[in-house]
Amino acid sequence: MTSSLLTPSPPETRPGRRSRRPRGSLTVFALAVTVYTALGWYLVARLHVVGFDVLDRLDHALDLLHAASGATTFTPDLPPLAVLALGPLVVVPPGEHSLLVVPVASAACAGVLLVALHALLRGARVGTAGRVGVLVAAAANPLLVLGASTGARSVVWLAMLTLGVVALVAWLTTDRVGYVPLAGVAFAAAVLSSYASLVWVLVAAALLVTTLRRRGAPSLELEGTLVAFVAPTVLGLALVTLLSALHGSAPWSWAVETSDAGASVAVSLVDLPARTLGLLIGGAPLALVVLPALLVVAAVRRDLVSGWLAALLLTAVVLPAGSAGVGAETTPFALSQALPSLVLALVGAVWLVGRSERRRTLTLTLLVVVLIASVPWTLRQMAIYPHQGLEARFADAVTTGRDQQNTLTSSGLVVGVADEQAMAGYIRSHVHTGRSIVTDGRRTFAVELFTGRPDLFVPVDARTDAIDAASYVLLSHRMGPDEASARFPDATSGKDAAWSVVFATARYTLVRVPATGWPDLMGDSRTEGGRS
Repeated sequence: MTSSLLTPSPPETRPGRRSRRPRGSLTVFALAVTVYTALGWYLVARLHVVGFDVLDRLDHALDLLHAASGATTFTPDLPPLAVLALGPLVVVPPGEHSLLVVPVASAACAGVLLVALHALLRGARVGTAGRVGVLVAAAANPLLVLGASTGARSVVWLAMLTLGVVALVAWLTTDRVGYVPLAGVAFAAAVLSSYASLVWVLVAAALLVTTLRRRGAPSLELEGTLVAFVAPTVLGLALVTLLSALHGSAPWSWAVETSDAGASVAVSLVDLPARTLGLLIGGAPLALVVLPALLVVAAVRRDLVSGWLAALLLTAVVLPAGSAGVGAETTPFALSQALPSLVLALVGAVWLVGRSERRRTLTLTLLVVVLIASVPWTLRQMAIYPHQGLEARFADAVTTGRDQQNTLTSSGLVVGVADEQAMAGYIRSHVHTGRSIVTDGRRTFAVELFTGRPDLFVPVDARTDAIDAASYVLLSHRMGPDEASARFPDATSGKDAAWSVVFATARYTLVRVPATGWPDLMGDSRTEGGRS
């Protein structure tokens, strides 16, 4: 069996010796949460580097607290843990203060990720100075900083994936089967934060079965270990499937729908290798070194863990190309897609440091140097990489300190939430009766979030009687006309003076329902008791 690198030699029996381990992990977690949250407040609330994905999830979390209002509290294409992780944060008063909660959950998840790396470093018998150097250099990577400080969902599932991988490494090196269900829970949490993480469960389960067969484990042990690993994921997805059916969607709709917003990028099969290499060079150059090193160590030393980590890292490397090949991702080669390769390359590099033995100091020094050098390199790539989201705006914000409000991303989307906050402020001041505003919540969720009053809004596909009682229509012009504009063209065209504009911004228009009321205007476009 592989010698354990996650369980250092037994500590001396001095009082308080063992208590240093949890204190060290708690220190790493507390510092990560504090730094990332503070930086996030500066980036999000001051410089307006904020994505609409996190605002959508915050709005769903707000709906959970106002379920009695009739707001939708479950959508099959939005993983539940991605929403529930933000649930406790929406108690913050609405308005400008809503932006203050954006970085908290992702900062906490980044703290979990760094704690998992800290555990691996300690198990590799890296000293305090070395652990600090690796963790600080890794935490400073601009891609990780962007995700951790701006509420990115990727950091949530990557933290759980990293925790699960470290638990599996602990099982491989110690043969303590208790690590397997821990890894299973962590992988399940990753899946319930991002359904695409199911790929990692399948790969890890295959590796687990292969390992047990190589060890000659009896069938009962193999089956029991496999069940302990996959059961949390199966139970979680079964619950999501049930909720999807109760929601009125197809039971398996979570597997085929996506809430990703972004322009689809066509990629030919011939371009996949070059695109993959470009993605790694731009966002995870460490993987280009660590992957061959893991393969060599696995082959030459017959090191089982190195082979595992190489397989997982290779999965991360080829996954964007696979997603592009089957059309499962709208932006498979966006720079943020390099983050899984970066994180798993870090895990693999730490393992290689522990296996270096005689050259451990040299290997550790090289790792720290590469991580430090990758900071300006990645920041530069974020500014020039062709396929991305907020990366260029983040790079500009941290290098110049300029407010990114109303700037454009590389795909042409407007950055900032000034329009959303202005419209929400007007609604909070002038609309007080519940269920008064008909709107397409899939486009106006940010406005709903900043009002802090989801009970004010009626979905555009609601029952007729619910719409009849409303007095306003909120229209969105962000990313083109919304469903409310399509259903109520007279409210949008401006040709009918009966529809009076109450308040307008560049992205939104609030119009009052004519005095003649809905019946003569909606005609056959309304639905009786269901979705349009």
